[in-house]
Amino acid sequence: MPRPILNEKPSRNGTKVKGILNEAVKNGMRPEQAQFIMAKALMSDNLMEIYNAVDHNKTPYFTPSSVPTHIVMHMDTKPKFFIPTSEKELVERYKFPEFRLKRQKGNNVVPGNASDSAYELLLSFNEYFALVGMGRKGSLADQLGLQMLRDRNGEYPMMIEYAGCGVRNRQYQWYTDMIYEYKNSPHLMIKAIHQITRDGTEKYILQSELMILLRLIVMKSRRSETQSHAIIPVLLISIRPHHYVIIEAYYDGKNVHVNYGKPIAMSEDMPPKEQDRRMKYVIGWATAQPCGKTASYKDSPQ
Repeated sequence: MPRPILNEKPSRNGTKVKGILNEAVKNGMRPEQAQFIMAKALMSDNLMEIYNAVDHNKTPYFTPSSVPTHIVMHMDTKPKFFIPTSEKELVERYKFPEFRLKRQKGNNVVPGNASDSAYELLLSFNEYFALVGMGRKGSLADQLGLQMLRDRNGEYPMMIEYAGCGVRNRQYQWYTDMIYEYKNSPHLMIKAIHQITRDGTEKYILQSELMILLRLIVMKSRRSETQSHAIIPVLLISIRPHHYVIIEAYYDGKNVHVNYGKPIAMSEDMPPKEQDRRMKYVIGWATAQPCGKTASYKDSPQ
């Protein structure tokens, strides 16, 4: 069965929500509860306007100065709402072995084709990430409260775009391999692949990266379990040709702040210990603990 696709805007905008809430108040809903839900709907509308500006940009690549209004880029900056698992913890406490890039399907791990390179890095990441023990009692994932996100129907939603999909005609295909949430926390962690065929894009911010971050803030903020949280921190493990990038985004009530890490190159030509160090750094963020105050926009770091 196909997974639900999140690319499009939510079916209920602020206007529709307002009409529903007016009827609900007449039928006994507390006005203050209705006001809170309405505020979330208006936030969603604002974020989707920014999303649409990103989506309709003529090129799929941005520089920090060319991103749409109300996106604030913080380059070479680590996440504020997540604390990574240290390399020492991964090795000593959770028994992660030394990582080494492997050939996949008989090909070089980082072949000349950039699109293939991204896919090979995804496979290598997923094989190592499996040690986190998703869904296994007592595992690292269990201790973190990390679990795969499901929608209201119990399905695993995703975002995906590829050449020839409807009205869009991207210069590369991309998709969210999986979306994760934390128990008792509004935070999200996503891993996504961007199969770019153009060389030299590591110096650019990808359109797809911003689309994923914006749309998933909207999605998570509309869920009932986040009613007491104004800030929805989203961490993206972005898998690109020859590189991983750690990216965080959150909305402060006016602007979307994006903490964009330095690209982390990965190649089988690197010394084994350097491969291991870099992958453990990436996995450390993929297994990060949520942190920070999220109840009010006034607590948002700038």
